[in-house]
Amino acid sequence: IDARLELADAGLVQRALAGAHPAPNGDDLPTAATLAPRLQTELLDRRPVYEAVDTLFGTSVGADLDERLTKILIAFFDEGQSVFSMPGRTLGLFRSWRKQAAQGRCPRALAGIIDGLDEPEDVIAQVMAALEVPEAQWMDYFAVELAKLHGWSGFIRWRANAKDYYWSERYPADLVDLLAVRLALGLACLREIPDRHGYPVTQPALAAFIADRPAESYLRRELQAQRILPAYAARVSNAIADGATRRFERLFNDYLVDKAASEAVALAGRLRGLARAAGMDQEWLAALETETFSQWLDELAEAERREGLFWLRATEAAYIDGLLEPLSLTPEPPRDKPPFVQAMFCIDVRSERIRRHLEQVGDYQTFGIAGFFGVPVSFIALGKGHESYLCPIFVRPRNLALEMTPAQPDRNPKLQYATKRVVNELKHSIFSPFVTVEAIGLLFGFDMVGKTLAPLTYGSWRSQRDRTLPTENLLIDNITRTQADSVVRTLQRAMIVEAVEKRFGIQREEFDDEIVKDLRETAMRERDGRTRLAERFSLDEDSEAEFIAELRRDYRIDRRYAQLQLERLARIGFSLDQQVHFVSNALLSIGLTQGFSRLVLLVGHGSTSDNNPYESALDCGACGGQQGLVSARVLAMMANKVEVRERLRQKGINVPEDTRFIPALHDTTTDAIELFDLDN
Repeated sequence: IDARLELADAGLVQRALAGAHPAPNGDDLPTAATLAPRLQTELLDRRPVYEAVDTLFGTSVGADLDERLTKILIAFFDEGQSVFSMPGRTLGLFRSWRKQAAQGRCPRALAGIIDGLDEPEDVIAQVMAALEVPEAQWMDYFAVELAKLHGWSGFIRWRANAKDYYWSERYPADLVDLLAVRLALGLACLREIPDRHGYPVTQPALAAFIADRPAESYLRRELQAQRILPAYAARVSNAIADGATRRFERLFNDYLVDKAASEAVALAGRLRGLARAAGMDQEWLAALETETFSQWLDELAEAERREGLFWLRATEAAYIDGLLEPLSLTPEPPRDKPPFVQAMFCIDVRSERIRRHLEQVGDYQTFGIAGFFGVPVSFIALGKGHESYLCPIFVRPRNLALEMTPAQPDRNPKLQYATKRVVNELKHSIFSPFVTVEAIGLLFGFDMVGKTLAPLTYGSWRSQRDRTLPTENLLIDNITRTQADSVVRTLQRAMIVEAVEKRFGIQREEFDDEIVKDLRETAMRERDGRTRLAERFSLDEDSEAEFIAELRRDYRIDRRYAQLQLERLARIGFSLDQQVHFVSNALLSIGLTQGFSRLVLLVGHGSTSDNNPYESALDCGACGGQQGLVSARVLAMMANKVEVRERLRQKGINVPEDTRFIPALHDTTTDAIELFDLDN
């Protein structure tokens, strides 16, 4: 049912239904004066000025603006894929674009818009003032503008909030920049309309145009929106071309009558079809009183508005009935003893199928849980220098887990990991400003050659080799401030030794720890005066000062960066309270609070892919497109801790002492399930 009967009243529709089809006399039709306020609301309320201009005068400002802005955004947000990118991007989106505009690379009309304005907020205010939009409407106006290219707006908003994203740090941009560029370009495009013929380009001017020439405005809108009656298209176009204002008045009155009759007849046909489909008496329908008929049309319009929901509910009901019919809703009888194995799988459809088969082949009980096992964690793999977020994309993890080579902890495992072995593994990853890509380049080259020339042989050899490598340990316990400070100091000393050897060629055996300590304190501005290194090796003051500056600049041995390192170290691992929280939440979410098996598998999933740009889509979505093994290992390590289980008992979750949580990985490509951390 066409619910948009703006010009046809119930009487006209009733006459059309009755089949009489008299020529309407137009007494009940709106006039041009009564249409003007509605046109002003439709064209100017929460809509950009250029959109109203396009609707009334057939221009293409909106399309031109989107095209120009898209080219600018592509050039600025390039991440190394294209040959050309915008110069000066380190200044940010608005300032780099403004610099190009000042050099004549943007429309000339921009000169009077951005001259002398260095801040995006100032440009926004200037454009809105030029368009004469009341300040009370600004926020709605901005929202509509940002929604025009909503994909870019969403990307820029995400990028502005991703503080650790490399490209965001290097080339900053936010929605204020985007809005300033779009508004300035939009105003420039308005002022550059060819053959403008005095088109109004401000909001008050457009409102005045509609109020002074409502008939012309209405017919222009009908023509440009391509909903004009075919018989009037040429007549209205000729009137616009001739600029005949009086002709619009005559056309307007005739057009309203013919359109009302056309809509009435069209609606009558739809209603007859609807009545016929419903088995109703069409004569009874035509004989309805005008008031009753009008109420009935209102009911039909409301039904049409909710029609999608009707179909949705009907489809869901049919699906639910078909799903439940073959299922047995009888509760499972209580077990005499726990199952041989309990296993938690991701609720991904690629894991659901293997759960069903697993329960059919033995005494297995399976559960479904989100693939990150409810533990949002950031992960740094061994030999990697970047973090991977193992959680849904809308979650930002606060805790960091580190992968380390196997080690036998001494008396204090935390201190052992934090101050001795972890330093050598981390100093060239998240802390050090140097990334030794060259050291592993040969391995990558060998990997590429093997996969290209002999993929089957090389793949078999690589798989056998990987199976012989020891499993890396995870550091999931947080470290104290004292331990973190010890890590930073040890790292700084290692960097100083490296810097001395590289700058002066002095070997480590030639200077003692006191010299290293002296240099560190000087670089950290904890002491003044000459250093012991300068005195012992007769360095002049200029060489000494230059070396201290190099330590601060290149090796980042200064207070600010040390504080940053301490903040990063504070993110490592989870406190005991956090571990108890995540383990209890995971068990409560699946209802596993009693009847534990001796073996509880935490099965993450991933895929096997080579040279696949869509690999992340084949892994775990709940893990941010990564494999779910690390998340399984993290929760298993937490759940196997004696301290965690003691706290769980206080919450009513009694995990037996002989129960072991074992992480596993389900390869959805081969359906193989491999267990990990069995040595623990």
